[in-house]
Amino acid sequence: MLKFHTRVATPYLCSRTQIQPVGSALTHLRRKKGNRHRCRGFAPFTAPFTAMSTNQPINCKRVLSIQSHVVRGYVGNKVAVFPLQLLGFDVDPINSVHFSNHTGYRHCTGKRLQLTGNDLDDILEGLEANGLVDDAYSHLLTGYIGSKSLLESIPRVLELLKKHQKHPGACTYVCDPVLGDHNRLYVSAEFVDLYRCSIVPIANVLTPNQFECEVLTQITLKSLSDALRACKKLHRMGPNVVVITSFSQERQCDGTEWSLVASRVIEGTKYCEQFEIRVPHIPQSFTGTGDFFTALLLAWLDHLPYDFAQALEHVVGTVQGALRKAIQSDTMQSEVNVVQSQSIIMKPEVVYRARSLSNAVVNVIVHVDQLSHSREQNAVYAFIKRAGVKLGANHIFLVDKDAEETMKRIKELLEARKREQICAETLNYSMFSLLIDPNGTSICKGLSAQQANFTARTALFVSPWKDVCNQFESASYQSLQLDDKHSWDTVLEYIDQSNEDASIDG
Repeated sequence: MLKFHTRVATPYLCSRTQIQPVGSALTHLRRKKGNRHRCRGFAPFTAPFTAMSTNQPINCKRVLSIQSHVVRGYVGNKVAVFPLQLLGFDVDPINSVHFSNHTGYRHCTGKRLQLTGNDLDDILEGLEANGLVDDAYSHLLTGYIGSKSLLESIPRVLELLKKHQKHPGACTYVCDPVLGDHNRLYVSAEFVDLYRCSIVPIANVLTPNQFECEVLTQITLKSLSDALRACKKLHRMGPNVVVITSFSQERQCDGTEWSLVASRVIEGTKYCEQFEIRVPHIPQSFTGTGDFFTALLLAWLDHLPYDFAQALEHVVGTVQGALRKAIQSDTMQSEVNVVQSQSIIMKPEVVYRARSLSNAVVNVIVHVDQLSHSREQNAVYAFIKRAGVKLGANHIFLVDKDAEETMKRIKELLEARKREQICAETLNYSMFSLLIDPNGTSICKGLSAQQANFTARTALFVSPWKDVCNQFESASYQSLQLDDKHSWDTVLEYIDQSNEDASIDG
C-alpha cells in the first residue's frame, strides 16, 4: 500500500544559486551486476549559508509604471512607487491621469489632465532619443488607464522596451486590468474587448479581481473550481501568472473571509501550480489595495522566482499588515499609508499560508537505498523507464544514501532555515545534494537546475522510509512512501493524476 503525504512549509528569502545535474538514472541502472546502482542528480552545494539583510537592496532593476496619480492619497502610482523602491527597484512613473484625490471622495477634480496615446508616444520618443531605454527596463507595470488611445498604445510601449533589451523579450509585463468591481464597470465597455484582445495576450502577469476575471473570461465564478478554470483560460490567452485578487464563493455567505486564487504556468511545461490563500474579511472599504497588491506581487515574484506560494504569502502578509496599520490610524483610514507601513513592506509577517490546489510533478527523486539491491531491482528499472517516458530521463533521479544519516543532515538544514540562517534555494539544493554521491561522473553536463524546472513543490520524493518522506514534506516537496510491496504503478498513477489536474488544457 502506498501512503500519500503533503504538507506546505514556508522557506526564506535568499540570493539565487545554481547547481548542476551530473547523471542519468537509466544509464546508472544499466551498470554491471554487483555495482551500486546510483544515479547522481545534483553536485553538492558549497556556498556558505547566509541570511539576507533587509537593510541591503535586493536588486537594481527598473520598472516603467503607467498608472493613475492623485495629489492627496494613496492609489495608482502613489501607492505603487514607494513600496517598489523600498524593495529594491528603480521606478519611472508615467501618470495616466492626474486627479486631486481618488474618485471615492465627494468631489474629484483634474479630470482633464488625462494622458493620451500620442502623449505617451511622445514621452517614449524622448527617452529613446537620449538612449534612456537601452537595456533599461526589467518590468512594465500598468494599472488604471484613462483613455482608449492610451490603452491602445501599451503594446507599442512593451515592444519598444523589449526591442532595446540586450536579451530580446527580457521585460516582464505586469498588468492590473482595471475595469471595475462589484458588478460595475469603471470604464467604457470598449475597454473590455481591448484588454481581452490586445493586452491580456501580451501580459506575463495578470491581477484581475473577481468581477474583472468574469468579464475577461466570460465565466461566472461561483465556486473555487470555476476560479481555477478561469485562471487556466487566461493562461491559454497569454499570461503565465494569474492572480484573482479578491474572490468570494457563494457558500461563504457569512462574509467572514475572502480568498486569493493564484495560478502559475511551470516554465517549459503545459502544467500550472495553483494556490488559495484565505484571509479574514475586514468590515471597512479601502481604496488602492489592488494597485498596492500588484506592485508587491511584481517585487516578490522577482525576489522569489522559484517559490510561487511564498511570494504570494509575502504579498498577502504585507497588504494585511498595512490594512491593520491603516485601521489603527486616526487619518485617511480608507487608504493604505505606505510611508507609515514601510517597515511592514520591507519585512512582512507571514500569517496566512498558501494552500496547494493543484501541483504538477516535473521531477521525481527516488530514494532507493536498499531497493536497488533487492529482488525489486527490475521493478525499479521498469518504473524509471516508464517515468522517464512521461517526464524525460533528465527529470528522474536515483539517490542511494543511508536513511539515518540523511535524516540527521536534513534536520540540521531545517533548523537552520527556521533560524533564517539559510534561504529557500539553499535549503532546496542542499537537501538534495546531501543525498548525492559526489564522486560520480557527469554525463549530462550543462543542464542547470532551472532548465530542469527543479523546484521543491514540483518535485516528487519517493522513499520506503517514512521519516525521510516527512523531512522532505517539511521543505514543501511532494512525497510518497512505499511499503514492502513497492507499488510503482501507484506512483505512476499519482504522477498522471497530478499532471492531469495541473494541465492548463484541463
